Amino acid sequence: AERLFKAALREDPESVEALTKLAMIYEFELVQYDEAEELYKKAMALAPTDVSMIYDYAVFLQERRKDYDGAETQYKRALDLSPNDPSVLNNYAVFLQECRNSSDAADAMFRKSLDAAPNSSTALCNYASFLENNRGELDRA
Repeated sequence: AERLFKAALREDPESVEALTKLAMIYEFELVQYDEAEELYKKAMALAPTDVSMIYDYAVFLQERRKDYDGAETQYKRALDLSPNDPSVLNNYAVFLQECRNSSDAADAMFRKSLDAAPNSSTALCNYASFLENNRGELDRA
């Protein structure tokens, strides 16, 4: 896959899709974080309003770089562009809970995520775990 995405980029060096997919290969399969980050940044420069890419980069910064300030900046950018995106809202809630230890903000973000997508199994499970583990509210979980 790496070879094919590189070939695609030779044909179209500004292919945001190829840049993002190749970044994910470097991140998840090859564990080459510097290369992945360079590709994410190139893609974001080409498509600065692509919410999915901003979200992917936020998760990369959070999980791989442990750059919590950078991750939060990207989550907020994504939410500025798409305030009701359930995936961004849910992941930002988890971020607030795990990385910022901000229970009240996480609770509000989980509720907003569920308002946007009330049947999201991921958001429901994450919020239930949050209520049980962080709030001790077994009856609400």
